[in-house]
Amino acid sequence: MTQGKTTIAGLPAAHAIARQLAGTAGAPAAFLAGSLVEGFGNATSDIDVYLVGPGLRRAREQYAAGHRRIDVHQLSPSDLDAALDRVAAATLPGDGSAPVFPEGDLMLLTRLRSGEVVSGDDLVRPRLQRLGELWARLRRLVVFKWLTAAHAELEDFHGLYDDGDVDAATLTARSALQAAGKAVAASRDELHLGQKWVWRQLARSAPAGFPVAEFGRMTRADPTGANPGRADPAGTGPAGAGAGAGVCGSARGFAEVTSFVQDCLAAACTLGWQGVGQDTWPYRPPGTANGCSRVPGYYPRAFDDAVVLTRPAARRIRLRPDVALVWAMCDGADENTVAARIEPLRDRCVVYRDLGDDRRRQIIAKLAGAGLLTIG
Repeated sequence: MTQGKTTIAGLPAAHAIARQLAGTAGAPAAFLAGSLVEGFGNATSDIDVYLVGPGLRRAREQYAAGHRRIDVHQLSPSDLDAALDRVAAATLPGDGSAPVFPEGDLMLLTRLRSGEVVSGDDLVRPRLQRLGELWARLRRLVVFKWLTAAHAELEDFHGLYDDGDVDAATLTARSALQAAGKAVAASRDELHLGQKWVWRQLARSAPAGFPVAEFGRMTRADPTGANPGRADPAGTGPAGAGAGAGVCGSARGFAEVTSFVQDCLAAACTLGWQGVGQDTWPYRPPGTANGCSRVPGYYPRAFDDAVVLTRPAARRIRLRPDVALVWAMCDGADENTVAARIEPLRDRCVVYRDLGDDRRRQIIAKLAGAGLLTIG
C-alpha cells in the first residue's frame, strides 16, 4: 500500500484493503475490527485488520490510508486457539490469587467476536463458535478488568481527597466513574475495550432505567462545588469525614460521584456478573433514601466464588454472592421493597435461590451489625 494515497470512504473500502493485505501476506483469512465495525467510529477512526494464516507470526504493522491509520495484525490459527485456551482455563478466585489476565488476549478475542470476516470463513468460523461457548467467561474477565480499574482509581481518589489535592481527586473520581460505566456496559455484553465509547455503549445497551444522561452530566460536572449535584444521603462525604465536611472541594459533589460509582459496581457485581440482566436494577433517584442503605465508601469487586467489599486503606470483607445481592439492593429502599426486588430473582439465578424471607432478614441484620448497612 502506498502511504497517503488511498482514501477510505468506510467499511466497504476497508474490506477491499483487508483483501489486498491478505493476498500480499499470503493469509487465507482476514477480519476487520475496531470502533468503525462496532458502529462507534468517525472520519478519523483507525481500522484494525487481522490477517490469520498458518505461516504467520504474531506481529503488528501500521500504514496510512488517506487520513486514516490502518493497524495490521498478523497471527496464526494457533495464536487464536491459545488465547481461547487461556480464557477456558481462567479463574477468578475470591482470595485474589489469580494472575492478571493478558490484556492482549482480551483485545484479540473481543475484536474477533465483534469483527467482520472478510475472507477465510472456514478458518475463522470454528474459532468464533468456540468463543461463543466461552462468552460468559470472557464477559466476566472484561467486567473484572473494569471493576479492578475502578477500584484502583477509587483508592487513589480517597487518598488524594483526604490530602486536599482537589485537581487530582477530581481526575481520579471521573476515571472511577468511567470505569464503573464500562463495567456496567461489559456486563451487558458491550465488551469493546475503548474507554471513550462508554457513553455510546451505555446509550444502546444500558439496563432499563439506567440514567445515561446523568452519567454524562456527572462526568462533565465540577464536583468541587461549582455544580455539586445531589446531597450525600448519609451525610458523610466520600471518606466518612462528617456531614458536609469536605477536606477539599465539596463533600456533597464528590459524594454524588462516588455514590453513583458504588451503584454501578453493585449492579455489575451481582445481576450483571451472574448474567441474569439488570433491567430490574433500581437506579434510585436522588434524595429517596428511607430504609436500608449501603454505607458510603465500600466498593464491591466480583469473583467466581464471592463478592469482596473494599473500603480503601481500611477494610476488606468477603460476601457470598447472595449476601452481596442483598447488600446491593439496599439503596435506601425499605425492607419490603428490597424483598419484592429479590423475590423474582430467586428463580432466575441459582446462587439467589435461598433468599427467602427469613434468610434475607438475617442477612440485613448481620450487614447492619457489621457496619455495611444503615437502617433508617
